[in-house]
Formats: sequence, C-alpha cells, structure tokens
Amino acid sequence: MITIDFPVRHSYLCANGTLRPSILLEWLQDSATADAERNMDLGREALLRSHNALWIVSRTSLYIDRPLTPGDYRITTWHAAVRAALWPRGYVVTDADDRVAARAVTHWTVLSASLPRRIVMLPPVPPQDSPYELPRLVRARLREPEASAAHLVTLADLDENRHVNNARALDILEDALSPGEAAYSRRLAEAHIHYAGEAHLGDTLTLDVSHDGEYACVASSVGASRVHEAMLRYEAL
Repeated sequence: MITIDFPVRHSYLCANGTLRPSILLEWLQDSATADAERNMDLGREALLRSHNALWIVSRTSLYIDRPLTPGDYRITTWHAAVRAALWPRGYVVTDADDRVAARAVTHWTVLSASLPRRIVMLPPVPPQDSPYELPRLVRARLREPEASAAHLVTLADLDENRHVNNARALDILEDALSPGEAAYSRRLAEAHIHYAGEAHLGDTLTLDVSHDGEYACVASSVGASRVHEAMLRYEAL
C-alpha cells in the first residue's frame, strides 16, 4: 500500500471547471507504479529485466463521488489478491479533510514486451491490507450503435509502450459522445472501461456510441478488432 500527494491545479481542469478525468487516471497509474516499485519489487524496469514483460491495464472502474476542484488531495492504492493472470488494485482519493472524493479499481495483467503480446505468469504476491472496501468492477454492456465517430491515432495518444495510453483513451471515448455546450454543465461520475486490445500509431479507431439507461456506451475498434468497451455516466453540476 502507498499514499501519494495529488495536487489538483487549474491547469488540470477541463471546460466545466473540474478535474479532467484522464488526468486522474494518469495519477492513479503513477500511484500503482510507485507501489509496484517500492513495495512489490515489480516495477517496470524489474519486469523488463527479469521477464521482458510490461504491466498492462485490462479493466478500470472509476467512481468520481464529487467534483474535484483545485486543492490538495491524496491517493491511497493497494494491491488485492491475485486472480490467475489478473492483478486487482484498489484506489481511494481523499481531500485535505480526509473525505473520499473518488474511488477506482483496476485489473492489471503482465504481457510480454514483444509483439504479438502474450500473458506472462508471475508468482503471486500476498495481498496488501485493504484500508478501504475494494470498489466494484463493472463490465461494460453494449447496445446496437446509434452513432459513430472516428479517431486517427497520433503520437500524442501513445505511451512508452507505443500504444494508446489508458488515460488518453478516456479522452478519446468522451470526445466520441459530442455533447457540445452540454459538457459545460455536467461532469463524469462513472467510467467503466475494458481495454480489449491495442491501437498503434496511424490506426483509425471507429467509435460506436449507444445508450443503456443512464449510461453512454462507447466501443472502439480497429477494423474488426475491438480495442475498448466502455460505459460512462454523467451527472449535472
């Protein structure tokens, strides 16, 4: 388990005046990396050196319980019990008064650093004590597409693994919804994302949008290969 400081500054805000959700995902990823390096001896360099392998996030469920505005926050993350090739991890974001502002759970897996990727099985690490209840992981439910958009993958979308970064993917999925000026008066409250595949430089993502009750559903594909499946829920500010 590790706790890191998370300062939300004005440069992190989106058009509605709250924290851009993709930046929150970036900080969650950084906290997971710090815990893997310091407490589990499973950081990026250790995995590459010992197994020629990389951490890849496969699923994320993010709950933003209230708007995150400029101020000082903290992220606490812990590693839960390994389930076969899945490494669950919980996160809680608290404010300066120790109130919970956001929660998340991610499933990570270890894949070879070479293409095509393959799962690398590591000896399980004992779970860390959970300071909070592990948030619920929700699997996306998709419907018949009601609208479609496209996104050309550029260098700005990629991380050092040379595929679309998991945090940047949330920006791409949100952009497919095209809410116009309605975006100024609403905020993301939940995001449930399955990272089903990889997209690389020059790929064109086809984004199909549908709805399931209060959730907007977005599926992205490169040709016939699925890359993301997501459900997003918004609340009025």
